[in-house]
Amino acid sequence: MTLENKGYIEIKITGKKGLLDISPETYDISELRKLLDTFEDLLFPENQKTRPLVSYEVKDGSVRHLFKTSVMLT
Repeated sequence: MTLENKGYIEIKITGKKGLLDISPETYDISELRKLLDTFEDLLFPENQKTRPLVSYEVKDGSVRHLFKTSVMLT
């Protein structure tokens, strides 16, 4: 077993969609797809094939996106 440095980035989206508060139930998968693509491009702009595993978790409290990955030290 090896120890890796772990890091995370949280993106929290708040506000309303029409009359409804934004929540995981009112956040469309097309918006999620755009967010995931944008996040991957920002974090790994050149070498996406050899990047570390990035896990994903949606949390309540508006829409909180929590991305977890090992920290790559250069």
